[in-house]
Amino acid sequence: MKRFRFSLQALLTVRQRQEQQALETYAKALAAQQQAANRLLEAERQCEQAWTLSRQRRASAVPAVHLAQLEDYCRSMDEFRERCAEALRHAQQVAAVALEKFLATRQARKAVDKFQVHQHERYDLEARREEQKMIDDRAQRGAMAIAGRLDASERWN
Repeated sequence: MKRFRFSLQALLTVRQRQEQQALETYAKALAAQQQAANRLLEAERQCEQAWTLSRQRRASAVPAVHLAQLEDYCRSMDEFRERCAEALRHAQQVAAVALEKFLATRQARKAVDKFQVHQHERYDLEARREEQKMIDDRAQRGAMAIAGRLDASERWN
């Protein structure tokens, strides 16, 4: 019997490649999300430092011009923090979409894998049937040969 050959091997290869690419895209999206989260944490730290400095300066005798400049800086840090938070939300959405695509490609590949398993099981079943048929044929020929010898030996007596 011929050795097993999966009829949809090319499709399986394509599905595996798609799954690998989707996984790589998802990994990049997660890395970008982590970078955005780190930028947000840093922006929050800088913003908090700016507001702490502003509170300290208000408590001391600092000219109003310097306080106004410091409060402008604090507001700009708040805006920067908000932009970082928005970038993180966007990165999270991109990662979620990448995960969905990855899961869809994995499901598509698993469907082809499942078909391959069923096709291989059918191949194995057919191979066992052919093997059993050959064994039965040999047994039948052997039985016929033994029966033929017995008939011949009975004729000699």
